[in-house]
Amino acid sequence: MSIADKDVIKYMEWPSSLMKERPTYWQIAKKIGKSPNYVKNMIDEMIQNESLLGMSVFINPTIVGLKSYFVVVSSSNSTVFENEKFREEIGGIYSMHFSGMKKEVLNIEMYKENDEQVREAIDKIRKFSPESKILYSTYENYEQVSVDPKSLEIISYLIKSPMESINRISLGTGIPRGVVKKKIEKMTSGDIISIRPNFNAYRYRKLNLAVMSVAYQDDMKRNIRSQVTDILCDYIIQERKNINGILVFLTNFSHLDDAKPSIDKIEKIPGVLGVTFVFPFESNFYVPELLKERFEMATGKPWDLQIR
Repeated sequence: MSIADKDVIKYMEWPSSLMKERPTYWQIAKKIGKSPNYVKNMIDEMIQNESLLGMSVFINPTIVGLKSYFVVVSSSNSTVFENEKFREEIGGIYSMHFSGMKKEVLNIEMYKENDEQVREAIDKIRKFSPESKILYSTYENYEQVSVDPKSLEIISYLIKSPMESINRISLGTGIPRGVVKKKIEKMTSGDIISIRPNFNAYRYRKLNLAVMSVAYQDDMKRNIRSQVTDILCDYIIQERKNINGILVFLTNFSHLDDAKPSIDKIEKIPGVLGVTFVFPFESNFYVPELLKERFEMATGKPWDLQIR
C-alpha cells in the first residue's frame, strides 16, 4: 500500500465548499503528486474489480421535508436483504452497508418523515426476516434548511451524475454556469450536499478499509471527538460528522491487529460507552422513490426528465 493509494481514496470525498476541491482526476493528482492518468487508472481498476461501486451525492433531507435514520440489523442470512423486494417493502432506503466476514451486520440508512414511520419500518424488517435482531437505531442530526427550486434541480442532476462538470450541469438544467457554481458552493458550505465514494472492502485488496464507530455520552461529544481523532490520527481516511450519538470513521490499518491498541485507548476515554470495529464492509447507494417524488413535487419536473 502506498501513500498515494490511501490519499486517492481520501480525496474522493467532497465535503468542502471550494469548487477546486471537487474530486476530479486532475485535482486528486495535484494533491498527491501523481499524474491524472495514475489517478484515473487506479479508479478505473477499482470500478472494474467492483471494489468501488460508484460515487454518490448525499443530501440534507430536510430540504424536501424528510429526516435521515439509521437502523442496524444483525442476521445470519443477510442475503435476504440484498434484493429490490426488501427495499420496496421498507421504503425510503438510500443506503445499505453490509459488514463482517459473512455480511452478518447490516446498517440501513433511510429517509422518513418521522419516528413513527421508522418504528413501522423496523416492524417490517422483523417480519421480513424473523431471525434477525435489531441492534439499535439512531438518526442523522441535520439542521433544518430550505433551498430554492433551481438548487433542487442542480441537486437532482448531481444525484444522477455526481462527477459531472459545471458546464454539463448548466447545459442539462438550463441554469447559467455562474449560477450553478455559486449555488453548489453555497450548498456544500452549508452541509446541504456532499459527494462520497461507495466502497466494497470485500473486494479491495490494497487497503484494509474498515469502519469504526464510537458511542458516547452526548454532553462529552466535543472532548471525545478530539481524543478519538488524536488516537486514530493517520488511520483516518474519512469521517462522518452528522450522526447523532455515534462517531464513525472510515479507517485504514496496515494490519488489522493494529486496530486493537487504538480500540483499547478509545474505550478508556471518559464518557465513551462502546466501540464497534467492522471489517470488511460494502456500501450500496440507491435513489428511493420517496426522494424522487419529493423532488418532483418541489421542482415541478419529472425525475427522469431527459437532459437537454
